[in-house]
Amino acid sequence: MGNVAGIMKSSVRRGVVWYSVRNRRRKAAAISQWMDEHDCETVLFVGTLGSDNTDPNTAIVEDAIAAGRTVKMGINIYPCETTYPFMVADGRDMPFDDDYVDFALANAIIEHVGDESDQRQFVAEQTRVARCWVITTPNKWFPVESHTSVIVAHWFPAWRRGRSEFTRLLSLREFKKLLPEGATVTGSWWSPTFAAYFDSQRGARIINRRATEAEVRASFDRGLNDAVTQGVPAPSDQGFCAEVDKAIHEVAKSWPDVDSKLVQEAKIQPENQFNGVLNRQHRALLEGWLATARRRKKRRRSKGDSSRGEAQ
Repeated sequence: MGNVAGIMKSSVRRGVVWYSVRNRRRKAAAISQWMDEHDCETVLFVGTLGSDNTDPNTAIVEDAIAAGRTVKMGINIYPCETTYPFMVADGRDMPFDDDYVDFALANAIIEHVGDESDQRQFVAEQTRVARCWVITTPNKWFPVESHTSVIVAHWFPAWRRGRSEFTRLLSLREFKKLLPEGATVTGSWWSPTFAAYFDSQRGARIINRRATEAEVRASFDRGLNDAVTQGVPAPSDQGFCAEVDKAIHEVAKSWPDVDSKLVQEAKIQPENQFNGVLNRQHRALLEGWLATARRRKKRRRSKGDSSRGEAQ
């Protein structure tokens, strides 16, 4: 009986390794392509295991990323032998300047750094030192736990508590909650791993766009309130309100795409440009709303005339 159990355990382990290698090769290809699309040349490996690791499969992703690029540094909390510069450092508090590299990779590291607050600090440090980054982590709800190869047991908090192989496994929802605005995540709730991709420039555009959209909406609302105080009825038609939302979004969408550095270098005052667009759009929206109000008033009047005629 014990022999059968040993054979089954060995078979499961071989299956896990095969699937892991396949998954890592796909992950490496996807990350490398994304780096090319975002012009990432300099690289920081956070949590590298180096060339002295006993499992050569763990280097699949790092080797693919390093090919044809400059690995500026690799770090780990333990000493490692690497073919590139290395230093002992903590991913939650890295001794590097802001925007130290184009790209940072933390491949299956975040589940080892501590509790939720530690993981948030870890993500924040990637964002600080790298223009772009990818953070990957195994899925807590995948049936096979990647560190121990146990099946389903890791779904129970009692089993996970106090384990030395990891500190906090993550579900898709928990992983997304750690990420900054603008990060995208690949993988579904049933995937073996998740990968988060972040480009700080895209994140800044999204934040600016949302802030600008709120500013447009606030200005439009002020205009509506001014009109209402002058005795003009406020619009209530859902279709019209949907058109207002669409127009506001289009105005906001165009503005944050202006590169702030280019604006500063050219000494352009973006407020004036934006206010011009805002005022034109604001005026067009109010004119459209007033035209709609007039048409409704005309329809109500015509209906009233026709009903009086029938009564006579």
